[in-house]
Amino acid sequence: MDVLTSNNLREVDKQRVIKLVAWFKKRKQEGKQPITQKEILQMVSMYGYTEHSFPALINYARLTLDEWIVSSNEGLFYAETEKEKKDFIEYLERITIAPDPLLPRERLWKVRARAVLLATGRIERPLLFPDNDRPGILLAQAARAFLARQAVLPGRQLVLATHDDSAYAAALELAQAGAQILAIADPRPQPGLLCEQARSFGLPVLTGWSVTGSEGRPGLRAVRLAPLDGQGRPVAARERSVPCDALLVSGGWTPALALWAQAGGELVWEEARAAFLPLPGQRPARLAVAGAAAGATTLAEALAGADREVDRLLAELGFSPAAEPAPAIAEAQPAPALAPWALAWVFRPQAKDVFVDFQNDVTVADLELAAREGYLAPDHAKRYTTLGMATDQGKTAGPSGLALLAAASGRPIAALAPTTMRPP
Repeated sequence: MDVLTSNNLREVDKQRVIKLVAWFKKRKQEGKQPITQKEILQMVSMYGYTEHSFPALINYARLTLDEWIVSSNEGLFYAETEKEKKDFIEYLERITIAPDPLLPRERLWKVRARAVLLATGRIERPLLFPDNDRPGILLAQAARAFLARQAVLPGRQLVLATHDDSAYAAALELAQAGAQILAIADPRPQPGLLCEQARSFGLPVLTGWSVTGSEGRPGLRAVRLAPLDGQGRPVAARERSVPCDALLVSGGWTPALALWAQAGGELVWEEARAAFLPLPGQRPARLAVAGAAAGATTLAEALAGADREVDRLLAELGFSPAAEPAPAIAEAQPAPALAPWALAWVFRPQAKDVFVDFQNDVTVADLELAAREGYLAPDHAKRYTTLGMATDQGKTAGPSGLALLAAASGRPIAALAPTTMRPP
């Protein structure tokens, strides 16, 4: 059927499509380069074509010009019905090497699957301390990624502040690559085995210490460290300033459960892990989650959990479970992480210099003000402060924001629910 006879296309749009395709023909006859869908989309926006005319324009032009228009999905997102959304998974492919400059660098895929296992991993949390937004402060795993992917050190003289064992692995790798580790501050009295490995490698580890601030303009020049007393407050008399050019921080991990929540999966707060995890015994049909997203902290735990979930999905589809068990892996269990908000001194009055959401400059003081003004529901506080409304949709700031809002309103974190998790 001719796409221009569709009832979904208005008469005025049909005429516009025909005129624009005529211009395409002239351009082709003149031997000019093919036009991309992105360029067409810009024309649609510039000349007032409606969203109904664009799909028909692409289809009609292809039929008329023998695929002369280059296919490119960049910037194009078509609406689907609720029924269709339940059947589809969408993912974005990044094309690192494009032989033709007219070909897309990204490709949107839509996959219809009978069952889905989510292994979306986890996201590292930043720490809460005064002036924690200074250039030169970055997540420990970000520094680790720079080293592994680009062979780049984040600095030559490094200080690490961590509430989690994973930062010690980053410190060891960076030290072996030539960086000087000046100090590793960890408020926990007994970190895990990786801490002992760092000590045996000669790295200076300060257990029971915390980062209390940063110094320098325009970038980081020094970090302030101090030991903690029995109430988890810094001992000001023993505070020291350590000159450095980068501070790596790790406040533990947040399971990446945005896709789980978007599919209808429920979440429950687990105090021992200081994170929201999938609600046990409740999950959408033919959907499972495994690995760090399900709360696993070791490779052995992740593989065993994935093995169980795969067997469950196979049984739902009518297949026999896999006969081969998950491989046995000997590894040390990490010590429990300490949440970024676990230290009492974080909740000092008017903490305007302690940033929670770095993209929207939301501070601890902003959340305390939201609670005083009566914005006690997470969604209301989100709109009042813009916490979690930036491009990361609260992936790094969300748990800390909920914890601070709960503390300011005198409620447990479990009484609050995370805000809606949307696609990027």
